[in-house]
Amino acid sequence: MMDNGCPDMLYLPQKGTCHALPWAGCGKYKVGEVLTDVHSLDRRYADFSTRHAAMRQLRTLKEMGYEVLSAYELEYYIMKKDESGSYVSLYDKDEYESAFLWTKYEKFMYEIESNLFGAGINIEHMHTEYAGGQFEMTVPPETGVNSADTAILYKNGIKEILGLHEGYLATFMSKPIAKKAGSGCHFNHSLWKDGKPAFYDETKEHGLSDLARYFLAGQLKHARALTAFLAPTYNCYRRIVCPFAAPNIANWGIDSRECYVRVKIGSSTGPYLENRLGGAVANPYLVMASILAAGIDGVRHKMELPEQKAQGPDVIRMPKSLEEALKALEEDNDLKEILGKGLVENYIRTKRGVEVKMFNSDVGQESAEDIEKERQFYMDLL
Repeated sequence: MMDNGCPDMLYLPQKGTCHALPWAGCGKYKVGEVLTDVHSLDRRYADFSTRHAAMRQLRTLKEMGYEVLSAYELEYYIMKKDESGSYVSLYDKDEYESAFLWTKYEKFMYEIESNLFGAGINIEHMHTEYAGGQFEMTVPPETGVNSADTAILYKNGIKEILGLHEGYLATFMSKPIAKKAGSGCHFNHSLWKDGKPAFYDETKEHGLSDLARYFLAGQLKHARALTAFLAPTYNCYRRIVCPFAAPNIANWGIDSRECYVRVKIGSSTGPYLENRLGGAVANPYLVMASILAAGIDGVRHKMELPEQKAQGPDVIRMPKSLEEALKALEEDNDLKEILGKGLVENYIRTKRGVEVKMFNSDVGQESAEDIEKERQFYMDLL
């Protein structure tokens, strides 16, 4: 875009995305919102449109005879200002699924839930997460791009609702507090054909069809390049340090939270894949687009799936920095071809032009001033 002199663009409303915003309007006015997508003046989708990137992969799968069913699991922190004016977590105690802590801070949680419901989001489950001040609310799976649209509304809605409370904010920053757990974006997905789960085959081990194995193998092959989209900020690489918190090698396992891709079996809707690499800050459209693109490549080439929980010198290791991830994406010609070179090249150029330039030291080697600069840059924005 910048290479073309930064021309005017059109933001065109997207069909089926109009919804109410119950928290907006100062209690006096009814406010609605519609999602838009960026187009050139001749109404062509822009190369850098992330929603269109996801829809392109969905269209490819539809042409192959498949429909995508997916849902995002997104964790976030609620922060409050302390006496010095700095943001700290809502509470310090680390306690997963705590009814006591939930009740203590329920005024925030039920306000969020009721407002999101009014905007069309059905929250299935709400709970405190592992770290103090960290929460998660899960939603049911949806077809096509709808789940990514829901994730966008979920994230923006929670931030806007907390922003109405002076001295509080919600952040999807991957690692807002150095010594606490990071926040993830887990992408749960499966393919369906003629109304039946295409990842299921009762004659195969674990009930995983050949299609599921190929699709999973594609995600393993392209894992390093996918990291550029799933861990899109400098701060994300503080989260990729411990297998339980976030995967640092490209492996898979049946119902294993220690793996890059967790394979869930025994569901009434058949097996599905949970890619656990993403940070909560990740763009839902790029998460969907990149993971589906990798899976499509696996299916097209009938890639062989390695053993569960693979270890050893030959295992693919995740990048340790944003620049390393961008380089892996730059060198992955197959993934670039499927996603579209225009999208990928624009993404790499933007990331290098801002974040890589701003934060150029290795994670773990920064000064205290560098860390505070990073925190201030990401927390309000994300």
